[in-house]
Amino acid sequence: MKLEEYDYIKGNTALSPKRKQTEFDWEKYEQLKKAKKQRNIRINEKRKKIRSGVGQVITLVFVLGFATIMRDSHVYKIQNSIADLDNKINSVVAENEALNVEILKASSLSSIKNNAENGLGMTTPKKENVIKIDLSENNFSLNENNLNKDMKNGLFENIKDALW
Repeated sequence: MKLEEYDYIKGNTALSPKRKQTEFDWEKYEQLKKAKKQRNIRINEKRKKIRSGVGQVITLVFVLGFATIMRDSHVYKIQNSIADLDNKINSVVAENEALNVEILKASSLSSIKNNAENGLGMTTPKKENVIKIDLSENNFSLNENNLNKDMKNGLFENIKDALW
């Protein structure tokens, strides 16, 4: 009896398998080797680009951080100088107020009167001590001769007279 299912197998194949012998394809091997080498080169170039990009980003972050710190230190110095100026302004304002108080004390009429009477020996005038002068006449007339003489003399003569 013949089974159609297994008619393609004749005998035991485990002991004598039929192998196809092919020659090793060196060209294909070289192509695969070159392709692998090219792929590795591309991967390494890509890694180098990524590393250089990361290096650039790190450098940029460092430079920006340094610039920010420098700017902040500059702002800090300016704030300190502003605080010092404010303190100086406040001390000058306080000193000015103290001086104004002293001026008000010194300019009061009672202070002036005490200072005049005690320090300078002045007295309050009485009606007998009052002298009346008529200012309608010209008591201070200039001597016209002296004025003309001074006008005639030149600058050189005035300097010469002052020195000798």
